[in-house]
Amino acid sequence: ENMLRSFVPNTDPMSILSNSCATLNTPTRQAYIGEIEDGWAVATGGNGSAAKSSDELGRLAATCILDKRAFEQERICGKLCVEVFRPRSVPADEEGGEDDVPTTIQHS
Repeated sequence: ENMLRSFVPNTDPMSILSNSCATLNTPTRQAYIGEIEDGWAVATGGNGSAAKSSDELGRLAATCILDKRAFEQERICGKLCVEVFRPRSVPADEEGGEDDVPTTIQHS
């Protein structure tokens, strides 16, 4: 309520409703976009940046599904998207590797 009043002073709202959102963080701090099995793909893990990046993440996810060859040629910051956004598994009972860092969900 204080934040609303600081942005819009001299208002008297009838009610105020706030809601939290979930943020999925991946071990690599990159979204996961890619095929996990033939015909099955994921687009997840916005790491707190999905809203501002949603147009491009959506475009990359659609390209991954609709035109696999084009997705394999896509680049971001000089690197192939297929490697940057490669989905990784997180073994529940093993530790040690890059892919073994737990994925966390934060509520804000």
